[in-house]
Amino acid sequence: MERLEIGQRKDGIEVNSALRWNRSGIRVMSGEHYQVQASLDIWRDASIPSDANGQAGSALQNCFKWLIRCKAATWFQLVAALGESDKQLFPLGLDAHLNIPDGTDAELTLFANDVSLAYGNNRGSVWVSLTRLA
Repeated sequence: MERLEIGQRKDGIEVNSALRWNRSGIRVMSGEHYQVQASLDIWRDASIPSDANGQAGSALQNCFKWLIRCKAATWFQLVAALGESDKQLFPLGLDAHLNIPDGTDAELTLFANDVSLAYGNNRGSVWVSLTRLA
């Protein structure tokens, strides 16, 4: 796993909307601060298009909003996690800052926010650039 130095940037991290976990290959630790920027590519939840900022959800989707993985994020918003755990989730979108909490030593993972069992009908990817700021 790679560690980024302050000021270092990694481009081309693919976040496939059909995968529950997308490994970044980047190890993050307590107190680090990152800028996360996503491409403007469109990914789809079934036939519903969205960019990394996500979307409000259809009437049908919103009947199941309580099942979505990250309650603080919209449908299909880009979200970060620490390792393959839903314990600490960080809503991101197209351009966000991410502060790594105390006690962390994990791989940064990314995903499109959806219901855990509903990734099979998702299509498309966005590409992420990660820059360590501190």
